[in-house]
Amino acid sequence: MRFSHIGLKLAETFAKGHRWQHEATIALAQSDAQNPFELTAEEALKCYHGRDIFPDTPPSRDEEILSYQQPPLGLAVHY
Repeated sequence: MRFSHIGLKLAETFAKGHRWQHEATIALAQSDAQNPFELTAEEALKCYHGRDIFPDTPPSRDEEILSYQQPPLGLAVHY
């Protein structure tokens, strides 16, 4: 018999903790989540192109769910 393990990778474990996967964030984040980091249209476009964004007001947490007009776009890591 052959088994196929289909699923969604939620996170990876590293020496300093864990890191959420982008795909899991998009799939599981709710559009009405508490305090998502709302992007402007220009910042959302940069996010889709894979560029770094530097907002005027930095996120309050190290990892933040990014959104544009409520739907989640992904996960941002604040350095």
